[in-house]
Amino acid sequence: MADQFLSLNGTNAVFTAISTSGNAVMLAGQNVVQYQMSTNQTAPAQRITAATTTGNVFGASGGAARVREVIRDITGTSYFMQDHAARVVRSMDAADLLNAQFAAGGAGATGVPVGPTQLQNPITRAMENNSLAIQLQTVAKMIAARDVLGVRRQVFFVSFGSFDNHDVQNTSQSPLLARLAHAMAYFDTALANINGVDMRPQVTTFTASDFSRTFATNGDGTDHAWGSHQFIMGGDVRGGSIHGQYPTLGVDVTNGFQNPNMTGNIVIPTMSVDQYGGTIGRWFGLTDGQLDLIFPNLRNFTNRDVGFMSAPSV
Repeated sequence: MADQFLSLNGTNAVFTAISTSGNAVMLAGQNVVQYQMSTNQTAPAQRITAATTTGNVFGASGGAARVREVIRDITGTSYFMQDHAARVVRSMDAADLLNAQFAAGGAGATGVPVGPTQLQNPITRAMENNSLAIQLQTVAKMIAARDVLGVRRQVFFVSFGSFDNHDVQNTSQSPLLARLAHAMAYFDTALANINGVDMRPQVTTFTASDFSRTFATNGDGTDHAWGSHQFIMGGDVRGGSIHGQYPTLGVDVTNGFQNPNMTGNIVIPTMSVDQYGGTIGRWFGLTDGQLDLIFPNLRNFTNRDVGFMSAPSV
């Protein structure tokens, strides 16, 4: 999807696809190169930036400038050296630009709420930091910097795990969902005032997972399954509704009840990931031709847009 709009982001297209959770396969395009960001709120010990080139390195005056020059050298005869150096230069320049905006407040220091509050673990009752909310805070700051950076279309990737809970699900599921609810509530509040502008109609947040869980217990947890359900949030989302077939609850009984929406205790999907992604893609501004290119199986479904978005993005 981002490949289709790469040109809209001009000279700062490196900020088209951003991950706050390390290397993300979902952000690997044919032309788009993902930009990975740290959510560490403290400054690193030392960075060789354009602003530190007059500093000393091991007592050598101007040593930082020399080190910076060496690692940015792209004149070598080795193709590997040239390719590696070009990426180092791109990374350093992008970091210099981005850190300058964050430091100067151009990334929304006045328009984005301060860091998210802690949440209370519903099981232990202890107050905890929420790593997902902190990731979304970084996303909000990036959105606040969009005008300065000159970007018009972006994809952000955040993540948190521990849902592979075959065991002790009663004590693990509720803290996970509490963290998700707390993070999304924080993000919605942050987006409501990005530098004085309500950005919620221009941002759609959706969940994705590579597997689901069974509806029946395995004794103290659940097992891997097929059909799943996802959460979607945003100003253009037709909220308060369930889209798709809500599953009938209950497992098959020999010579008795047979669940029409399950095979065994595994839910049968009624909506494809192509329809899910295609609906978001249409809101994102993709044409039918672009959707068919990105989701080649979408043409197999009569209902290409399942209707959870109210209007296309502008």
